Amino acid sequence: SLTQWDEDRWPGMEEDLGMSLLQSDCMLQEGKSLQQCLKGGNCKVLKYSFFECKRKGYKNLVMGGRSNI
Repeated sequence: SLTQWDEDRWPGMEEDLGMSLLQSDCMLQEGKSLQQCLKGGNCKVLKYSFFECKRKGYKNLVMGGRSNI
């Protein structure tokens, strides 16, 4: 099952990723959408961390906490 830590961490990471994208040159100078900038490789570290956290939580949910990630 998901731990309280997992549930508490996702929203903060998601917000950090969104803010990073909103402040990126991709959006501010190039005028691209949030999705275009995310797909374009902006904020790679936050993007990777956020999706790894979600993947870990999802896998734990599906496997009943038996994940060895």
